[in-house]
Amino acid sequence: MEFGVALGVASLTIQVLQGCVKGYEFILAVRGVPAQYRYLITCLRLEETRLRIWCEAVGIDEHGDIPNSSLNANRWLLHEIFAQIKDAFETFNEVQKKYMELVPESSVSPNGPSIETLQIEAQGLEHAGSGESALRRAGSKAWALISQKAVSKNVGKRFRWVVFRAGEFTKLLEQLTTFNDKLHSLLDHQAQENLLQVTKATNMVALQVNNKVDDLLNLVQALTMYQTRSAQNLSATSDTVRAEVEILDQNRAELIELARFKAFQTSIEAGDMSESLAERLKLGASANQAIDPRIDTDLVEILHESSEGNILGVQRSEAIFKAPQQTPQQVWIEWRECHILPESANINSVILTRLRNLASLLHADKPPQFRVPYCLGYIDMHRFHHSDEEEDEESFPRVGYVFAKPGHVSPATKPISLHRLLASRHSPSLTSRILLAKTIAKSILYLHSTNWLHKGLSSHSVVFFDHNEEPSYSEPILCGFGYARPAKRADLTESPPENPALDIYRHPHAQRGGVREAYKKSFDYYSLGIILIEIGFWKSIDQILSIDLLTARPNTILLVRDRILNDDMGIADSIQARVGNVYASVISTCLDATRAFCIDEKVDETRGDIAALLQREYEIKVVKELESVRI
Repeated sequence: MEFGVALGVASLTIQVLQGCVKGYEFILAVRGVPAQYRYLITCLRLEETRLRIWCEAVGIDEHGDIPNSSLNANRWLLHEIFAQIKDAFETFNEVQKKYMELVPESSVSPNGPSIETLQIEAQGLEHAGSGESALRRAGSKAWALISQKAVSKNVGKRFRWVVFRAGEFTKLLEQLTTFNDKLHSLLDHQAQENLLQVTKATNMVALQVNNKVDDLLNLVQALTMYQTRSAQNLSATSDTVRAEVEILDQNRAELIELARFKAFQTSIEAGDMSESLAERLKLGASANQAIDPRIDTDLVEILHESSEGNILGVQRSEAIFKAPQQTPQQVWIEWRECHILPESANINSVILTRLRNLASLLHADKPPQFRVPYCLGYIDMHRFHHSDEEEDEESFPRVGYVFAKPGHVSPATKPISLHRLLASRHSPSLTSRILLAKTIAKSILYLHSTNWLHKGLSSHSVVFFDHNEEPSYSEPILCGFGYARPAKRADLTESPPENPALDIYRHPHAQRGGVREAYKKSFDYYSLGIILIEIGFWKSIDQILSIDLLTARPNTILLVRDRILNDDMGIADSIQARVGNVYASVISTCLDATRAFCIDEKVDETRGDIAALLQREYEIKVVKELESVRI
């Protein structure tokens, strides 16, 4: 193709693409969509996001130039697809405008879902491009310029639906989905895989900063509609397209689980769970059962307690759970003492409510990526006493979270903590240790995507069940959620009691003797960094630093972070020699996440743009880096 002709096609392509963007912008600006159809608006935003990510991924610039040689060879076909998208919007608007009316913007409320805004917010982060290719950053800049040129000048007014015709809207969505599928099919296999990964990461960011129950349920309904349609059309697609669709469906199914769980979590914390909401969430239980999965203490028979709890104040017990009309099953219980103060009724109420809420979340169906055990319910009682145990007059009431054991292990198998394995088992292979590190890091990624913080992460809170007398290091289980809470609820921050054995895993600003701050994600990252050090050395952190936890002063524990970052004991060199430079770099990132992610240490991490940045940077600089390690 001659230069002048190519330039003309590029100019036409960018003009048509601007028409596509304008079509999306116009329909998304129309207000007054009935509540039962707002999930269709979410679908439209998802399709717009797919188009935006495609443009960013191929590096199309504001002049319509595309560095991808195979796409340049199909420039006329690309132009035709954009023209079809533009025509679809124009045809739809021409018919549907008679069902709209023009009103002042201030007189109507938004449609509800904020996913579009959140995705654009996440896209425009100042530092978010640090882990991306220059090509995609150029594409992102171009999309912003294209969008800016395409926005209607009639900014002060909005159209409102008088009659919303869901059938016609659904047909438009089907057309847009088909056109986006065609754009994806023009890419080679590797580019398609990259595009799917970017789409998944973008949706995870949107999920992470979206905190309204209705919006989350609209997302669930939208993705479910896609899943249904995909299943119906899968047999008619080619093998290449089918493989991509199957991956896309897996990602959607994962996002559905995460969104549904976050909607449940949000409603529990807000205290507005209702029977209608329980039905929409498909809980399979009444609202009361979901809110308070309490177990009668008569149904639980304690067998014995773990000795690991003696120094930690964290006890685990083996027990038999005798559910009515069911076969008794052997379970394990994790106890949490309630430090109730007689003169602080309001504080006590908050603490007890939070412990119950935690039981609700642990009891609910959860995405498997969380790697959190299934909780059958909780028992609320004073300390159990065995026949050989004297009454402790100063003992506090305690709550026990009753967990089922994995189905593939013997009922008699007891959970064993990573901390105990560090002391009692030989170091596993480097492959097993890297796999363990990746699995734990990824579970934190998913946990944080729903805005839920662990706030008790340590090698004591990572447990395994032996399989054929050998732990499966690819199947760690996260527990120890005694202090867990949603990131937004600073009012529910509880100061943990001083405990050197646990404080050594906590960020200095999360310890009682330090500069106390509301707990935040970067504190979980710090705890993960300590665990990664332990996995690398296959020793507990107190042994690595030669700290006697029985006699350690608070200031000794507070200085652990400085000692490691200043490399007083040559830990960095030792880690590099044992597990490699990439692994060592990930540890540094976790221990000093605010520096690694280029944010102020005092910034509010619950702020939408910062939360999105943390989500994306953690995935790029921690999870993806660990996944890149090759043995």
